[in-house]
Amino acid sequence: MNKTMIKKPVNAVLFHTMPVLVFILTLLLTSVTSTAEGADLSTKLKDHLHTLDALVPQDEITDGGRNIPLDDRVVVVTFFASWCPPCLKEFAALNAVLKKVGQDNVTVVAVNVFEEFDNNDETRMANFLETTKPEFLVLKGTDLSRELYGNIKRIPTLLIFDRAGDLAFNFIHAKGAAAGDQAVDDEELLNVIQPLL
Repeated sequence: MNKTMIKKPVNAVLFHTMPVLVFILTLLLTSVTSTAEGADLSTKLKDHLHTLDALVPQDEITDGGRNIPLDDRVVVVTFFASWCPPCLKEFAALNAVLKKVGQDNVTVVAVNVFEEFDNNDETRMANFLETTKPEFLVLKGTDLSRELYGNIKRIPTLLIFDRAGDLAFNFIHAKGAAAGDQAVDDEELLNVIQPLL
């Protein structure tokens, strides 16, 4: 039996491999771009927090969220909604962490998003805040808030930035997560935060 090898012209080979090459090049460029954006992303994020209105102003924080202490501190930013059951647990964990580490070196900011998902109800928000009694600043988020922090699509989403403003940890509630994996607990948070102090 005589086997013959079919030779494809060079341009045919390039035509078939071009999509793969384009895909690989796109991945490389995306990686470089997101790394470059990541270098100054924390500055954008911190600047954005100063533009949001406070839902729960603290005595030492005046003018809404515009005087939030963010420089040379560990900064925890969490996205939540009043209708979100795992957010209740997360707020309790954040309060517990602040009691253990204090507020001298750590700033926690909760950003309210997706409130309209389940009929925007001011009573529900008031009940949520009364139940959770946050010891940290709670701000009303915007679409831009979600976009700047990586296009937030799920809650709770929690980000921890180190003293240099670099992202050190993130948690995103996974759809269908088991009960124990729906929010971070205080022990997990302390394991991340304490080495950063």
